[in-house]
Amino acid sequence: MQILMKFKKTPVSGGAAWLALLIVIYLIFNTSYTPIILAYTGLLASLLVWVCVADTRGLRIPNLAVVFIFTFGFIYTATQHNEILFRRFSEGIIVLVILYAANKLLSYSTRKATFGFGDIKLLAASTMWVGLTGVFQTLFIACILGLLVIGALAALKKRRLRMAIPFGPFISVGLWVVWLSLAK
Repeated sequence: MQILMKFKKTPVSGGAAWLALLIVIYLIFNTSYTPIILAYTGLLASLLVWVCVADTRGLRIPNLAVVFIFTFGFIYTATQHNEILFRRFSEGIIVLVILYAANKLLSYSTRKATFGFGDIKLLAASTMWVGLTGVFQTLFIACILGLLVIGALAALKKRRLRMAIPFGPFISVGLWVVWLSLAK
């Protein structure tokens, strides 16, 4: 609780505290996970809360958070699914290249920034946790959530449609949902 006291009290920090509490409650009462999967799930959840808070506050996903997500995903895959380690690493590079190229193409054609590079790096790092198919499921969930939230905010006249939005929280929710569906 003392860590949360260091944050300036804002709706973002309050929302992150509630999100963290709900994650802890979910993990405590879910008995279908082995202790090692439970530990990795808790670790991923804490990293995703960090991404949500940082991106919401400053429209930037910390590189260190992305490095930790990649590193712990690598360790998880190496210790639990060693046979697919090289494939997951290769898929991460593919995701990085494809999303970077798509982002450049969209930015060039629309003359506006689309994704931030932090979002692309986060999705590429997430590949170590959920694989190529899981990352595109994550992206789909994130896009749907983003459209719903931005549409609702625009309808309530709280935000204009052309304003930059932090996409990291939507990616984090998508990754969390996909991870929970795949973790065994």
